[in-house]
Amino acid sequence: MKHSQKFRLLTTISLVLLTFSCQHEDDLTSQQEIIDEKKEVDTSKLIDFKGLPVSHRFSTPVEELEVEHDYSQLKELYNKKRKSSALKKGFAFKGEEELPENLLLIAEAEEQVEKYPYGDDKTEEEKWEMIRNDFPTLTEEQIADNMDLIDEYYSQNLDYETIAGLADKTSAEQKLQKSKFEIAYKSNSDLGRVWCIITEFQNPWNLIVPVITGPLPIRTGEFSYIRALISIYYASKRAEEYSTSEYPSLSKTDTKRDAFRHVLWSSLLARYYWTVSSKSTRLRFAEAVGNANEDCGSNSDDGIHMDYRNNRIGRELFNQNTSYLKKRVWFVTITYGLNLPSTSRLRDLTRSKVIGGRFINPATYTTPESRVYQINHRTSDNQVVWIEN
Repeated sequence: MKHSQKFRLLTTISLVLLTFSCQHEDDLTSQQEIIDEKKEVDTSKLIDFKGLPVSHRFSTPVEELEVEHDYSQLKELYNKKRKSSALKKGFAFKGEEELPENLLLIAEAEEQVEKYPYGDDKTEEEKWEMIRNDFPTLTEEQIADNMDLIDEYYSQNLDYETIAGLADKTSAEQKLQKSKFEIAYKSNSDLGRVWCIITEFQNPWNLIVPVITGPLPIRTGEFSYIRALISIYYASKRAEEYSTSEYPSLSKTDTKRDAFRHVLWSSLLARYYWTVSSKSTRLRFAEAVGNANEDCGSNSDDGIHMDYRNNRIGRELFNQNTSYLKKRVWFVTITYGLNLPSTSRLRDLTRSKVIGGRFINPATYTTPESRVYQINHRTSDNQVVWIEN
């Protein structure tokens, strides 16, 4: 009996060892296949983008990829492409123009974005696979380590293709495109300070300085002009619509409706500024736009402090409800995307914050100074405030 037990034990151990050995061989085979697959990449067809080999499938000339795309440079590019397009079509070039209106830039970018790892129409896994195909010689770990540079590569191409796409359209085609966009998104240009804020981003060396004591100035050139347009437009439009829907009878200025709008707006600015996996860039952008908004307005001191607080709370809502998507690659964990909250989720969170907010009654606190003191020193850090009923 004892010999039989020993035999069964030895047989079991042998099977386990055999299974492990086969699995190990499979792993080695899998590793070798990956190595062989890497060797098959024709590197002669790759270009270099700031040290990263990339399979360049966009129409952007290589020399354009490292040009900083501020407003004046994009305007120059637009007119250059317009002239080239006119010559090809046998039209007379009618002279230089400013960039097309913002709605047209946004509409064209929306048409282009399906080729990029951005937007809500693709899963994070699909975006990641797109990046792997575009950077075929990089390991997944190398891709994750260079994501800011990869974001910059896609941003440069999106800028160029958006401008080139519009330059190739006639005035009639542009009008039709704008009309379709307005119908699809129920769009209008009556968004008040939005267009003022956007002009703040036209000069890449513009420093947006907080009106009140706060962080250091933020340079607008840190952000893509086209991606900034898209985020500012959609965030502003939806925050305005939803705050009006929540509080239709209240004034837009310094009320609960205004507080709701600022919290939601700030969270949506981060939500809609396209990056593959960076939260910090999105949050910094939302902060820059919030600061620029105060430069464009004429608020009283207490209104400014109210807005800054509510904007900060909106950014925190986005940050707390956005998680990193991670996976194991061999023995390393990498970040490959973001699990973003939906617009409706951020709207619900904003509503909860406002319900728990504080009205600082001007009948009790009769001077702007006393209301500023209440906002900054007598209110919980996470509490939304408003100063008019």
